[in-house]
Amino acid sequence: MHTVPEVLRSFAESGEEHGGVVLVSARSFRQDDVAGLAESLRQLRPLLEQAGTRNRVLFSERRPA
Repeated sequence: MHTVPEVLRSFAESGEEHGGVVLVSARSFRQDDVAGLAESLRQLRPLLEQAGTRNRVLFSERRPA
């Protein structure tokens, strides 16, 4: 995850657009917690539908269901 901010900074500096990025911390989800990650992404869906994903960077966190 350390290189992702560098890539995003490069996009911003050059004016290049991207389809959006969701960052996930290993502290929030175990590697084998696919269901927890899927639920977190499902909870982000309304925000993404309203605001769009282009050039957006979000952090996925564990949230109560």
